[in-house]
Amino acid sequence: MPFRVLVTDEIDPEGLALLAAEPRLDIDEEPTLPRDELLARIGSYDAIIGRSATRISPELLRAASRLKVVGRAGVGVDNIAMDVATELGIAVVNAPAGNTVAVAELFFGVVIGILRQLARADASMRSGRWDRSALMGTELHGKTLGIVGLGRIGSAIANRAAAFGMALVAYDPYVPESRFQSLRVERAADLETLLGAADVMTVHTPLTDETRGMIGRRELALVSPGAIVVNMARGGIVDEQALVDALQAGRLRAAAVDAFAREPLAADSPLRRVENLYLTPHLGASTTEAQRNVAVDACAAVRDALLDGELSRSINVG
Repeated sequence: MPFRVLVTDEIDPEGLALLAAEPRLDIDEEPTLPRDELLARIGSYDAIIGRSATRISPELLRAASRLKVVGRAGVGVDNIAMDVATELGIAVVNAPAGNTVAVAELFFGVVIGILRQLARADASMRSGRWDRSALMGTELHGKTLGIVGLGRIGSAIANRAAAFGMALVAYDPYVPESRFQSLRVERAADLETLLGAADVMTVHTPLTDETRGMIGRRELALVSPGAIVVNMARGGIVDEQALVDALQAGRLRAAAVDAFAREPLAADSPLRRVENLYLTPHLGASTTEAQRNVAVDACAAVRDALLDGELSRSINVG
């Protein structure tokens, strides 16, 4: 009897092809299902693969009597009830490397856009003006980039920032000294030291109890005046109201946010009313290449877990 796999949330075809090529797997490809319909159907599947749109809740996991593995075509797993999955012995696999380049490139696109006032320049040209003298920018070269979290994405950003001629400092108590040395990044003794040194500060950590609200009012008060703060990791790491207040008080030159505490961002969110806050709708992994990469990685991991019992990619059970 083949293993049954439910694929949802528009997984890239190259990932699906890996599953379809295996005769011992029976694949159902569905759009993002309503909660009640998914709850009614999940009991007949051995695996589910999705992105962030499908919430893998405690209720869903407890109803999934056959479920052996959950595949997340992406990095974050905050839409998955990890404690319940672990309790039930359901493996969770993700794709931590597939969107690294996409996020790193978006970071530089946004920061350069801020420094060179590209959005304002485009708007002024379309309105018939020629505001060249009012659109003086600044360069990345010579600026200090502070990176909170020197994992895959933080390291990719550090590599690219060095090519721009930026000075690099990072804070990550979980990364060995050898990585700092290989990337030629100065190691900050603590978060406060990094905040005071950075002209541009960016966070690239998972959302955990330790990192939730990590950049709050106290931390933003320590940021170098006129700095740029960027959150392209997970919503909730940077306190959104504290960020709004710091921007409106003139403490920061600008900020950029791509990941929000609640998504989609409410139409009446105060974030939308701050002029020097650059907002994007969680586009970090939104490239053709990244979606292909994470789909292939997640689907391969689910296939191997079901067919071979291979759980080396599992982040919660072994």
